[in-house]
Amino acid sequence: MIPDGCHIPETADALQRPRLHKMLHRYDRCRVILVTGQAAQGKSTLVADFLKESRERSLWFHLDRTSSDSGVLFDRLIRELTRSPDRETGAGKDSALPPHIPLGSRQDLLRQIDILRQLMVQYGQGLNIVFDDMETLDEKGTAPGLIQGLIRESPGGVRFFLISRSRPAVNLSRFKMNRQVLTLTNADLAFTLDEAMAFFTAPG
Repeated sequence: MIPDGCHIPETADALQRPRLHKMLHRYDRCRVILVTGQAAQGKSTLVADFLKESRERSLWFHLDRTSSDSGVLFDRLIRELTRSPDRETGAGKDSALPPHIPLGSRQDLLRQIDILRQLMVQYGQGLNIVFDDMETLDEKGTAPGLIQGLIRESPGGVRFFLISRSRPAVNLSRFKMNRQVLTLTNADLAFTLDEAMAFFTAPG
């Protein structure tokens, strides 16, 4: 069962990490933020805490093995991108869902990417898309190709956060050459002495 919710995870008890937030702000023009590291390094917590400071809309996708199929991931992306960005004020309108697309061929994948790109262009404002637990995707599946195509074809106002315990099967060489990728690893996520002291002395 794939979770429907795409909200930013709660981080009420998270330790504030100003040095990493400062780095993310410094490279805020990067199209891709790649956060890799072993379990319990605070990857998701860092990104969630950072995005809660943003006024831009953020969609958070928790991936699992079933998401390896581009059709499954496409359906989830469509469902969220066609929802009103502001349910409380009523701003924005729900878009009509596209017609059913047969799955399996490269043409289908390109068509999915094009539909999602058009939705992003129509969105008309800043948007953050987070793909969490990317290590769960089957490298032989079609979802990595969908994600790579989205990054390549998306408009400039869209920023992607890729969170994974290992290097995801997405080719980012083009964006790295254009200095459009910020990579945070175990070395960056490791607590400094001050952060460790703050963690162990925090109330509760």
